Amino acid sequence: MSQIINNGKKYKNRSKQGQHKIYKSLSIILVIIMILFLYPYKTTYNIQNQSTYLPKFNNASINITFNVINDEYSGSYGLWALGNYTKNIRAMPIGNYSYLAKVTENGTWRTFNGLKSPGKGLIEPSNGAGVFHEVYYAQVPGDLNSTLKSYGFIGTYNFNGSYQRLLAGEDPASQFNWTTRYFGTANPYINILSINLTIMYHNQTYQYHYNQSTNNSQPVSTGDIIT
Repeated sequence: MSQIINNGKKYKNRSKQGQHKIYKSLSIILVIIMILFLYPYKTTYNIQNQSTYLPKFNNASINITFNVINDEYSGSYGLWALGNYTKNIRAMPIGNYSYLAKVTENGTWRTFNGLKSPGKGLIEPSNGAGVFHEVYYAQVPGDLNSTLKSYGFIGTYNFNGSYQRLLAGEDPASQFNWTTRYFGTANPYINILSINLTIMYHNQTYQYHYNQSTNNSQPVSTGDIIT
């Protein structure tokens, strides 16, 4: 009889332990659901996984191209040039409420006497112009606006930057914000994963690199442009 009672107690303890494990599992699942649906901006993406997604950009949810004129470019020491370029954006979903975007810019720049060079902050002795190429990857939270044109050329946008605004350190008078237009997301909320920028002028080159997973969130720049 004592053995039966003891076995009964063991069974009750095991039953309680089983219920405790079930409740614990349900709590963990509930926490995961809250993270996914209540905190979408906290989702992160490891840039080292980009190679998995790169071939799939050919079938991206967005593949748009547009021209920009009179944009303002910053170096390490402030605004230093105006830029005209063609911009291509490809974006594809990488999870709930999140997209991976590849952004490419190819164009020309022009700077002016008296502005600070991008690499070392030296005063530009004269006006000058050259070419540049930039590619960056970003994680963009938000829902895709399906009512907008998502493929092909979408127009030309004048940011109305000027020499006077460069000298004053003022941002462009107007901009086309693709993250807001297509995802309802303001720029401060996008997660920049990597940047590779090359600016050329005759035999001079200025390069700016950033990789979230390898540079400890610190950008690296080399070279300079002296006109």
